[in-house]
Amino acid sequence: MANLFVLTSAEQDTSIPGIYANKNSAGYRVPINAACLSGLQIPYGLHPAAGIRATDEALAKPIYNADMATILRLYQLGALRHVMHKDGGSIWIPPGGGKTICGLVWLALEAQDFKLVITKANARRTWAEEVTKWTTWTPVILMGQTPTQLRYVHPDYANKVFIVGWETLADWKQELLDGAGSGRIASLVMDEIHMAKANKRADAIVDTEGNTKWEDRDNLTAAAAILSKRALRRLGLTGTPIPNLMKDLWAQLDLCEPWAWGGFKSFGMRYCDGHHNGYGMEYKGYSNGAELKLRLAFSAFRVAPKTVKASMPPKTRIITRIAVEDQDTPATGFAGDIRRVAAIGDTDGLHEVLLQEAATRKRKVVIGAILQALKSGQKVIVFTGRHKDCEVLGAALEAGIKKLSWSGNKPDIWVSHGGHTIQSRDKIRLTYMGDPSKGTTPHAGPCCIVGTGDAWGESINLQDTDLMVIVQLPWTPRQLEQWEGRVQRLGGSRPVIIHYFIAEGTVDEDVCDNLMGKLPPIEDVVTETGLAGIEVSFRPVPTGTLLQRITAMRAKPEEVTDETETLTIR
Repeated sequence: MANLFVLTSAEQDTSIPGIYANKNSAGYRVPINAACLSGLQIPYGLHPAAGIRATDEALAKPIYNADMATILRLYQLGALRHVMHKDGGSIWIPPGGGKTICGLVWLALEAQDFKLVITKANARRTWAEEVTKWTTWTPVILMGQTPTQLRYVHPDYANKVFIVGWETLADWKQELLDGAGSGRIASLVMDEIHMAKANKRADAIVDTEGNTKWEDRDNLTAAAAILSKRALRRLGLTGTPIPNLMKDLWAQLDLCEPWAWGGFKSFGMRYCDGHHNGYGMEYKGYSNGAELKLRLAFSAFRVAPKTVKASMPPKTRIITRIAVEDQDTPATGFAGDIRRVAAIGDTDGLHEVLLQEAATRKRKVVIGAILQALKSGQKVIVFTGRHKDCEVLGAALEAGIKKLSWSGNKPDIWVSHGGHTIQSRDKIRLTYMGDPSKGTTPHAGPCCIVGTGDAWGESINLQDTDLMVIVQLPWTPRQLEQWEGRVQRLGGSRPVIIHYFIAEGTVDEDVCDNLMGKLPPIEDVVTETGLAGIEVSFRPVPTGTLLQRITAMRAKPEEVTDETETLTIR
C-alpha cells in the first residue's frame, strides 16, 4: 500500500476523509489523492514520468499478438500512463471506447503473476476473446457457483488470465485467494466496477457479552473488498461511474484504493451532503465538489465521450413519432396492471407499465421498418423491455418474412432475453459477430437479434450492425449510452443508425424529451455540479393527458383512498 499514502510531519485537516490525526514515529499518514490539498510533495515514484516508463515497459512485454503501441488511441495511452505505476486507480471511458484493451495492457506489467478479471457474467466470453486476440495468454473462465480447486487444476498461472463474473464472485472468493498461491493476487481488474456500488459490506454482530464485531456479508461487494485488499495492484473500469447518486462512487473508489478514501460515513458527510433527516442519515446530495474533483484527478482518468466518439464510426439518431391513429390497440391486460399500480401509488411501477403499454402500441410500425431494413440486406438489433414483447416481435417478424419474396437468403431471426441462458446468448452473438476461435467471419446479413436491454444492453460487442431499433425506451441516459454503446464501438467499421420509435399520446413522449434533452449533461456528470438526485431528475411526471387516461382506468372508489390517488398522480 506504499503508493496510497504519504507521511508528513505537518498536522493535517482531519475533516477530510482518509486523513488521520494520529501521528506515529514517522509522521502523519495522508492519502496520496488528498496530499495535494495540503500542498504535500508527491513521491517521485508517482510522478507522471513514472507512469510513462511503466506503460512503455508493459507495452514492451513479449506477450502481444500485435504491436499494441500502434493500436492504442492517444486517450488510451493517457489513461494507462495515469494508472500504470500506482497501486490502484480507475479508468472511466464511455461504452465502446476500448476499456478492455486498456485492462489487458495494464495486466501486462506483472505478466507472470496471478492475474484476475472481474466482469459481468455475460461479458466473460468477450473478455476471453479479447485475451486470445491480443495476447499469448490463455483465458480461464470461472463458470457457475461450484468452484474448482484452482491451485491444483491451474498450478501454473503465469500464462493465464482468470475471469469471473460479478454475479458469482462471492462463491469463488476463497478459491481465488487460495489459487493465487501465496494468497496474493498480483493484478486485479474490476470491469464494470459500478456493479459493486453498495456501501454495506459487513454487519455488526453483538455477542452475549455485549461486544460488537463485524462480519463480512456474503455478497459481491463484500467479496470484491476482500479480494481488493489482498491484491497488489487494482484497476477499476467503467463507462458509468455514477449509476444513481454521488454516494455510489465511494465503494468503487475504495475498491481501487482501499482505506485511502476513509469510511463511507465520512465520505458521505463530506461529499454527499450527508445529514440526519430526523430518522437516520441521508446521503442524497453533493457537496465540496471542487475538493472531490481535485482528489479524483489523482485517482481516476476520465475520457470525455466526444473524445471517444471522434475515433468511432458515425452514429445517427432518428426519432419517429407514431400518431395515435397509426398505433396498435394494446393488450387488455394493461388496463388491470395500470389500475393495480395506481391503487398502491407505485410511481415507478406506473411508469414501467406505461412504457410497456406504449411498446405494444408501436408493434405494427416497428415490424414494417425492420422488414424494410432486412429487405435491403441490413443487420439489425432490436431492444425492447419484456420477455413477452421479444417473443411476440420475433414471431411477427418470422411471419412477415414468410409473406415477402427474397432475392437472396432469407434473414436469420434470433430472439433472446434474460429468460435464456448466457450460453445461448453467446452462441447467437458469435454467429452474428463471427467466432475468432473457429475462424468464422461475421454474419453477412440480412439478420436480426430481438432482445431486451437488460440482457443485451451492457458489456457485449455488437458493432457489426447497420440499424439499432429501440422499441421500449430505457429509463435513464446512462442506460441509453450503454445500449447505444453496444453498436457504436472502437474498432467498428460501419456507420450505424439508431432508430427510436415514440408512440404519441403516451409516456414515451415524456421519457424521450427527458432522455434526449438531458443526455449532454450526463456526459459531463463528473465535472459538473448539481449531481444530487441525478437519476430522479430523469424520471418524467405523466402529462395531463396520461393522467386523464389513468384516472379513467383507476380502481373502484372503494378500493382507492384519496391519499393513494394523490400519490398516484403527483
